[in-house]
Amino acid sequence: SGRKSKKKSPKGGGGSGSGGHHQGENFPTKLHRILSRPDLVHIVSWLDHGRAWKVLSQDAFASVVIPEYFNHNKYTSFSRQVNGWGFRRIGGSGGTRKD
Repeated sequence: SGRKSKKKSPKGGGGSGSGGHHQGENFPTKLHRILSRPDLVHIVSWLDHGRAWKVLSQDAFASVVIPEYFNHNKYTSFSRQVNGWGFRRIGGSGGTRKD
């Protein structure tokens, strides 16, 4: 009693950054919350057909969005989580195509 326990992140990269209000949500839930924010459409948004989303600015995504939802600010870590949850690229452009 009186001992402080160390904070543990849920398996799968859960937890949150400084925001704290996203702790315990799984990755798909966090991603949906991010994509549902109209204030972030200049950084990340759904594509017109609604079957995929795109990060429009990796730098802004890493500095603004990731720290609010995750315990890091690394785009490569976010990308690994995307792949780990089974999300896949569509098309063959590697994310660089301009429509």
